Amino acid sequence: MYLIKLSNNVFYTRISTPVALQTSLGYPREIRLSLLTKHRRLASKRNSQLSGVIHTLYEQALTERIPYASFKMGLDAKVAKVRQQFTSNLPNVDNLQSNFTVASIQVKTKVQPAPAPAPAPAPAPAPAPAPEIIVNSSMVGKQELITELNNFIHSKRLEQVTPLTLTQLNQRCTNFLDYLAKQDIW
Repeated sequence: MYLIKLSNNVFYTRISTPVALQTSLGYPREIRLSLLTKHRRLASKRNSQLSGVIHTLYEQALTERIPYASFKMGLDAKVAKVRQQFTSNLPNVDNLQSNFTVASIQVKTKVQPAPAPAPAPAPAPAPAPAPEIIVNSSMVGKQELITELNNFIHSKRLEQVTPLTLTQLNQRCTNFLDYLAKQDIW
């Protein structure tokens, strides 16, 4: 049994499945379940509760050769019971954040009157089109590239790209074309 913390800071329990169940009955390599907390102390307590349930079910599956589908239904039911205990014991837990959360919810329910129905939100106005910046150039080749750039920006506008993105795209491409002109590359 392992206690792991994922990138969203929620703790999970990870328990390897016995090899006999994996090979003969098609069980997965491991079972990973959320402990529904971001606090290590609480997670370790919940981990011990859930792992006991899972190990008991594994022993039963080994002796009775229970197929994985039946095992999964039994596991889901037992995990739901254990998780119900998690939430029913929440105010008694030595987790300060959960106590404050419960207290703040109770205060909010006493203070707030029934919410009035909100009016339908007005549709957002269409974004203003980004200005097309045409760079003056005396060279015919550069003028062709600028025309192509303007066509490209126009196609992006038709794809409904945001005005800021259009402006940035136009500016960066124009700067690159100016750089090429200074380097005498084209």
